[in-house]
Amino acid sequence: MELYNEDDLFEDAEDDNEEPDGVADASEEQAGDVMAENSDDEMEMGEDDDEDDDDEEDDDGEAGQEEVGDAEEPEDSAPIDIPTLKAPTEEIEVTATKFRDRYPVKPDQSLLDAKVYDVVPTMAFVHGCSVFSMDASWGGKWFFTGGEDGFIRRYNLADTVNGKQTLTVGQRHAFSDSVTKAGVLTSYFENEQPLPKLEYKPDAENNYMPKLSPVFSLAVQSEALWLCSGLQSGGISIVSTRYGEGNIIAYLDGHKNTVSELRLSGQETHLLSGSWDKTVKYWDLEGGKVVHTYSNMNGQVSTIAWQPVGGPLLQPDDDKSMGSLFGSDEEPAEEAGNNEETTTAKENTGSSFLSTTMTGHVDVWDTRSTSVCLQTAGSTAPPWCMSACWSVDGKLIYAGRRNSTVEEYDVRKASTPVRSLKFPQISGAVTCVLAMPNGRGLMCASSDNVRLYDLQASDKRTPFVLVPGYHGSLIGRMYLDPSGRYLITASGGRGWLESGGDVVLGYEISRES
Repeated sequence: MELYNEDDLFEDAEDDNEEPDGVADASEEQAGDVMAENSDDEMEMGEDDDEDDDDEEDDDGEAGQEEVGDAEEPEDSAPIDIPTLKAPTEEIEVTATKFRDRYPVKPDQSLLDAKVYDVVPTMAFVHGCSVFSMDASWGGKWFFTGGEDGFIRRYNLADTVNGKQTLTVGQRHAFSDSVTKAGVLTSYFENEQPLPKLEYKPDAENNYMPKLSPVFSLAVQSEALWLCSGLQSGGISIVSTRYGEGNIIAYLDGHKNTVSELRLSGQETHLLSGSWDKTVKYWDLEGGKVVHTYSNMNGQVSTIAWQPVGGPLLQPDDDKSMGSLFGSDEEPAEEAGNNEETTTAKENTGSSFLSTTMTGHVDVWDTRSTSVCLQTAGSTAPPWCMSACWSVDGKLIYAGRRNSTVEEYDVRKASTPVRSLKFPQISGAVTCVLAMPNGRGLMCASSDNVRLYDLQASDKRTPFVLVPGYHGSLIGRMYLDPSGRYLITASGGRGWLESGGDVVLGYEISRES
């Protein structure tokens, strides 16, 4: 299903109604010639058609009277069936939230009720380099990847899922037998670093040679009209992807080092950016200005994730103490954590987010303030946290660690881990985590494979299962579409670790029978 922007439809309609210079005069002359040529024929037929013309005039007169009568009726009467196209007003302006409301995408009830998922690899997006970032439009029709080579690639995910293109025999050799579908690449363009005129140096033939930057982060607008890409220099490019694809329409300059994370707000009027300069910035995209700068990071920012709407609201703690989680200085932290009525009474409306650093810290912030809401001291094991995610209900945080474990935090109780989910030591560091829509599954990626952890498993059996499909390298990114039916994983160390892989695999998810 092709989606259109109402503003563009209105502009196209106006363009179609306009006539070039000279066309109107030429049309009038042609009409006059036609009337002159047909005048003799009309005079010969006049006598035979007199009676018919009188009848038609009577009918037209009656119709005209009926139209006059209709015009005097109240506005509640049926409108005349004439196709019209009006300019969109502010009341019907398509924002990100309204666009997603008009085209809702939710997991099927069978996936929400499933205890175990059947995850099968079926797609492969072959790249010639490591993939540092990826994102998709709302509904997942357009899928974008950012490579180490400095190019952003655009795929038609719908055609890929439907098998419009298959892998060659040589390409299939590196994957399992179920991987037969190839990613349908529609276009690609450079992740260009804008340069001042003083630094611009053309080639020997005086041609412009763009300076490319690895695509460390991506954030795609819901309709895929534009996207934000993070640059190695610390800048953020806003690039058009629908009209004039690849053109930089805006540039945000605020960070001093690589931009490793980008997240658009629900209305897509604001942007969160995390950098290797140990700061997170909250941008106003309408004005291109920084609203807040969160500088109390303890290391390079590795993850930013918005808290799901409806999760417990954590008020900023201005005195930086670890006690007050809900903004109350009168009661101790234990009472606030154990008071269920207080927790359920205050819900997040989309302003809270978490951040992680490569030093192992996991913090929770609120865009209405620059003070930290919840701060963890990091694990006593080797620190290092490359990825973290929220639970589906927004009450828990899962952080992948270097010592083959995933720590679970409950934001309503304390800043220390509630439990640790352990994997075999041979699996290596947990580099990426992702919560599944049923609330009990946690997808965990590491250097050797992907595992689906059952958070409600009993102690009598192994709490995780291996997901088929071998990358042969470190997995740095995972994407789950809003319907919960398709999972995509990408090989890449994101600039921190050597990955040695260039594979992006797509999985189809169903309820295990």
